[in-house]
Amino acid sequence: MNRAITKVGCLLLDYATVLVLIVGMGCWQFLTKTPLTVRTELTLTGFCVVLTLLDAVRKIHAYASVAPVEKKEKRVFVEDPEVVLELARLTGYDAIGRFTPYLGKWMMISGTYEGLAKSLRRDSIHLSILLNDGRRINLRFAVDGEERFRGLQVGQRITAVCQIQHRNFTFTPENCELIRADSLRRTERSVLANAS
Repeated sequence: MNRAITKVGCLLLDYATVLVLIVGMGCWQFLTKTPLTVRTELTLTGFCVVLTLLDAVRKIHAYASVAPVEKKEKRVFVEDPEVVLELARLTGYDAIGRFTPYLGKWMMISGTYEGLAKSLRRDSIHLSILLNDGRRINLRFAVDGEERFRGLQVGQRITAVCQIQHRNFTFTPENCELIRADSLRRTERSVLANAS
């Protein structure tokens, strides 16, 4: 019952100027002791229209000042991803200084898929890939794209686009998106089957 009363109250507030106009015209002769003329009707209607427009402008202004302006992120890609992968070999403060020009930029990373695991907080998925030089790198993906990884097989060649970050003195590719997964060749499948 309270909800219904609240809804009716909000509806009445939204149409308050129209209600005042209708009541004003209906009670004009009783309140002023003069007949309601066309000129008076037009004047009252004009006031009602102006008040409605002013209220609409106020609402638009209030919405624009409260609603956050969403800016589309412009991705800046590094020219040579191999340079970043070479810098990833460095550790300590040397790595931090040399990584600074690349932080926040994007790069393409390709490697052989080894497996994945959810983070302990369950807020991201870490996908391990083996690079051409034998190094392993963990790529961090959003947890809502988990279904894209269900068809991946160990040994499959994948390519992802990632944002370059450097946390705890370690190269950390974040906000990754899987853009390609090559199918396993028959020779690769037989080698994997023999290895297991």
